[in-house]
Amino acid sequence: MPQIGMRSIAFALGLACVLWTDSAFAASCQDPAGFASWLESFKREAATQGISQKTIASALTGLNYDPDIVSRDRRQGVFQQSFEQFSGRMVSTDRLRKGANMLKRYGSWCPSGRNRCHLGP
Repeated sequence: MPQIGMRSIAFALGLACVLWTDSAFAASCQDPAGFASWLESFKREAATQGISQKTIASALTGLNYDPDIVSRDRRQGVFQQSFEQFSGRMVSTDRLRKGANMLKRYGSWCPSGRNRCHLGP
């Protein structure tokens, strides 16, 4: 099994951030054809951000829209909660402190990370 480099980890973290917050991705999940278009666009964007084609290929080749996964995701109870319910249960003082420390430590990996990940000031 190949070792994962720091740049690949940073790319995966960035991918996760985009997937969780990007409304265009959420909309494309309604349409499997939209996923393929989104994925190609995401690959181009990754390349313009300096991610090598090798890393892009190793991280994204074979990635497919899976309606079963989308269905399972939508059935998670956490998505039936209001933001207040969710944040009251999941956002502790400790998590906020750890998140702030991680942002300080790894924020330089994503030059405009605060804006692209909707993290606020």
